Formats: sequence, structure tokens, C-alpha cells
Amino acid sequence: MPKRTINDLRARVEAGPPYAHAFLAALRHDPRAGARELYGACMRQMRRQAAHWREELQALTFERAAKEQGFVRIAGVDEAGRGPLAGPIVAAAVVLGHPIDGLNDSKQVAPAERGLFFELLYNGPHAIGVSVVSPAEIDRVGIQSANYAAMYRAVARLGHVVEAGIVHDRRGGRVLRRERVGRAEGSAGRSVG
Repeated sequence: MPKRTINDLRARVEAGPPYAHAFLAALRHDPRAGARELYGACMRQMRRQAAHWREELQALTFERAAKEQGFVRIAGVDEAGRGPLAGPIVAAAVVLGHPIDGLNDSKQVAPAERGLFFELLYNGPHAIGVSVVSPAEIDRVGIQSANYAAMYRAVARLGHVVEAGIVHDRRGGRVLRRERVGRAEGSAGRSVG
């Protein structure tokens, strides 16, 4: 049986995992440098996929634990702007009305897909709360306090009682906040329909 060309092998690698054990073994033992490079690419893709699955499992573990404790409305909360030296912190809290395939951290979503997810979220039966903390407030209370303020305000702007929030922490993990957060004055959120 003739060897497959590097282009054929590359096409299979780019299709993504899962990869058959025999395919990986053939790449690993292929004497061609291009095939061994493709083996390395397979291994990197499989590590990224495993890390993504671990993160998803951790998030689902927190969500499952909250549901087992009787919580129903669980918001996913995240912020942007904490890293730059200037500018506001913006946080969003979302309670999904139904699952959305492929929805993930914006850094892990292709830029072209972000607009699609924006439309799906704002035009669907989802609750969304957004909060902005100004640079002046950040200077007054400090970055960490401003970060938490932005996230709590975003949850409060959902416009209904949220029983739990799953938020990113500084270490990239997730923390479950088990607090009841009531409706904020001047709420600018959208309710789940």
C-alpha cells in the first residue's frame, strides 16, 4: 500500500481529533519530517481539546452542584478590561434560556463567530445584564474591588432574582457564588422569556 502524501495527512490532521491510534502511530514512525511535524500538531490539538473538556467539566460540576442544592437560575459571569492600565471594566452576566452549541469564552471563539453569538444571545430567550465600571471608580476603589463590583452589578441588572453565578477567577478557574442578588435600581437587563 503506497504512503499517503503529506498533503493528505495534513488534511486529516486539520479535520481535528479524535485521531485513530493507528493513524497517530503511523505519523510518529513515519521517517518524513513533515509527518512527524503533523504528529506534533495532533498531540497539541488533543491536549487543547482535553484542556477544554476539563474546563467544561469543571463548569458543569459547579452548575450541577448548584442545581443539586435547588438553585434554578444560574448566571455565567465574566469581565473584560481588567488587564489594561487604562479604561473601564465591563462585565456581563447571562442566564441562557436554552443551550447554544459552540458558545464559549470569547477568546476561544473565532472573531467571525462572535457576531453570530451576539445575535443569538440578544435575539433569543436569554437574560443579559451588563455593567461598566469607570476608570475613576477603579482608581478610587482598586482594580479587584472594581472587578467584583462590575460582576455583581451585571448580575443585579438581569432584572430578576439570580440564585447563583459562575464566574471566572484570576487563576482561570471558576468560583460559585451562592448568593441571592435582587433587582438593581435602574436595571438595564433583559429577562428570560
